[in-house]
Amino acid sequence: MINGRRNGFTLIELLVAMTIFSLVATAVYATLSAGRTATVRADRRGELFQIGRSAMALITRDLKGILSSQSAYDAGLVGEDAGDFDGISFYTASNAPDPNRIGEADLMQVRWYVGPESDGQTIALQRSTVKLLTAIAAFEDDLYLIEPVASEVTALNFRYFDGSTWLDSFDSVQSNTMPTAVEVTLRVTVGPDLDYESQIFRTVVYLPIEQVDFTAQKSGAKK
Repeated sequence: MINGRRNGFTLIELLVAMTIFSLVATAVYATLSAGRTATVRADRRGELFQIGRSAMALITRDLKGILSSQSAYDAGLVGEDAGDFDGISFYTASNAPDPNRIGEADLMQVRWYVGPESDGQTIALQRSTVKLLTAIAAFEDDLYLIEPVASEVTALNFRYFDGSTWLDSFDSVQSNTMPTAVEVTLRVTVGPDLDYESQIFRTVVYLPIEQVDFTAQKSGAKK
């Protein structure tokens, strides 16, 4: 009598089992990969917003500390339009960004721009300062303190409101006046070249300066 019991599996059964296992494994891998990608992107977005807000806070603080045109120092605001790499310089009395010097206030000339760091290769948002109370002599290059703020900033733009129009550049000496507000725009980019995240940050800073007629002041001083 022939025994009808089988030992093992047929080739078709093995192929079906392997196909089902492959489908389940692929689904599990896709789920885990999607979760990991989402976590990486969330961390990257968090880093991006932290960098953007911190850089914007520093620029805003310097602008809010800009000197009154009626003080001993004219604000000397000069805004340069250079495409995605604008620059701005002015006199301010804001706190230094060094956390060990919280509460200190310095009378200084500050310049914000995007340029190469000391290695000559890395491009970063830079803050250049020279203290006026400790460097009253002629401004020399070695008197300037250059502080790299964020290498993730890939664009910096300023616009200036003169009371009626937004301008791409400004010179308070030539115009004999100060803008009433400055618009600051940053583009921050984080991540590898082929999988990066980018975000635009924009704010408008109203300058705490009473508008005066510089020309009238100078004419009055000559009389």
